[in-house]
Amino acid sequence: MFCFFKNKNNTYYGKKTFTFYIPSPPERKSGYQEKEFDAVIEHIISLGFEIIDFKLQSHSSDKGSGLWAICIIGAKNKKVFEQKIHFDYSKFQEHNPHSEHHIPLDPDIVHES
Repeated sequence: MFCFFKNKNNTYYGKKTFTFYIPSPPERKSGYQEKEFDAVIEHIISLGFEIIDFKLQSHSSDKGSGLWAICIIGAKNKKVFEQKIHFDYSKFQEHNPHSEHHIPLDPDIVHES
């Protein structure tokens, strides 16, 4: 169906979620930048997706705590929408065209391939 007007409901070819778990860092006296998560978001954007919405959900248990980042991402066309967002963390740095510096991955996070 052809639409003359774009609105919030039909701007994207498709939408999907992307989730990422960030474990709590060690106690610090000041804030810090979560560089690994920043690099992941840069990679998603470089694939052609746009971040539509972003929510955070804390998680706490006796074994540890952290934060779930839940992103609603949109694709303007079918080609972008059908891409799988899969990271080969062992090669993540070399495939991230926006990264000028090596961002070490947190060894405490299990990166599934």
